[in-house]
Amino acid sequence: MTLDLTLLTWFLFLVTTLLWAASSMLAGGRALRRTLTWRVIPLSLFGFAWLAFGALFIMRFVILLYDPVYFGATNYSLTKISAADLSKSWLYLGICWVAFCTGVGLMLLWGLQAPTVILRLEDLASPRNVELMDIIAVVTTVLTVLTKELWLPRSLLTLGGHLSSLYILPLMLSWLLYFQGQDIGRRRYYYIIPGLVSYLLDPYRQTLLFLTAGICLPAMRMKKGISLVKFLVGVLTFLTVITVITYSYRDYLSGEETRYEATSFAEQWETWELQPYKSPWVRLATRFHGFDSLALTIFAVPQYIPYSHKNIFSELMVRGFIPRAIFPTKPERAQAREFSTSIWALGRRGFVERRVSSSMIAPSLPGDLFSVNGVTAIIFGSLIYGLLVGLLENWARTSGLTASCILVGFFGVGVAGGLERDFVLAASSLIHNLIIFLVAVFILQYLTVTKASNREKIKQRKKSYPIFTR
Repeated sequence: MTLDLTLLTWFLFLVTTLLWAASSMLAGGRALRRTLTWRVIPLSLFGFAWLAFGALFIMRFVILLYDPVYFGATNYSLTKISAADLSKSWLYLGICWVAFCTGVGLMLLWGLQAPTVILRLEDLASPRNVELMDIIAVVTTVLTVLTKELWLPRSLLTLGGHLSSLYILPLMLSWLLYFQGQDIGRRRYYYIIPGLVSYLLDPYRQTLLFLTAGICLPAMRMKKGISLVKFLVGVLTFLTVITVITYSYRDYLSGEETRYEATSFAEQWETWELQPYKSPWVRLATRFHGFDSLALTIFAVPQYIPYSHKNIFSELMVRGFIPRAIFPTKPERAQAREFSTSIWALGRRGFVERRVSSSMIAPSLPGDLFSVNGVTAIIFGSLIYGLLVGLLENWARTSGLTASCILVGFFGVGVAGGLERDFVLAASSLIHNLIIFLVAVFILQYLTVTKASNREKIKQRKKSYPIFTR
């Protein structure tokens, strides 16, 4: 069985792919492109979005072209979706990407300089601040446990989750100092602990990606001898390995017993042949199912499910800027769970099967926007998301090496993941992280200045009263 494709579908796919490829020029300025060459893409926030769009939609579609049944992720096979709907999918994907790039481009043309609090991140990159970094690592580890185990009040869970991700600061700073030849000791390994604790308590691949970015981005920024081939092979190997580890660990936590207990690689291979959906390559390929979610949404809306017509702008304002501690009755909309029990639950016969339990299934940003009000919502929402990413991208370009690397490490994985989430969650998460990041960095800089001032006072006292230093 194959996808129902026409010349129009192929044409729109090729146009969107060419637009996506050409837009890579937005990743970093000319000077960075000459200095970093291909590395400018993973070292920029727009580059993270660019890579995510390629994986979620373009590469996913190529995989489905090879075998849409073997690599299928939906209950309702995409082979039953008409060529007209598949063509619309690529038309709307092209519109979404153009609107997103327009938002990024407008921010880059504006040229808004990074605020002082971001520029002063360079002052944190010093071995003198290791004690402060130790405190951050300990505090974020405690916050991770409190948040993951739901030991915090419900109104503080979101705040605690965002604060716990600040462990990326000491992690990235320690590895930057290490690659610069500074004596940092073994702290760069100790600062991995908060990320590992987070993964062990809540095993999601995104947690490991966030953790790994904290180490790999400083290496890519400081080391010159990293080839593109090594990078691509390393990324694919890493994604495959963490896929196996994550699913195995989830089975262990849930107490599930596998039907086939392999004692050798040959037996494990046989298991994967008998149950291909358990093989790491299929699980990895079906994990990035952004195109599937979009195509299924266009097929189902409004034919089976009407447009929601929700006000995404007002919902973004409430969820993005009003904390639950102030507004306890703030509505909590789990769009991914609603998606899993509606559009994603379309059965093989074309009708909706309501599941008893829901799950977190990524609806994709363009798919979620389309379900609101069609192509108009896609343009509006993608433009707003592009403006947010463009703001952060511009700050990264107009700041120093340390600040730029930290900005990409802290926000990059979230920017990429936003393309597979619903719009309000993707945009509000960026806003939450940005506010918390700015406040946290401001406090850290105040503590750093205070500590430096105290050191200077001690030196002055020793000079004034040398008898006490003998």
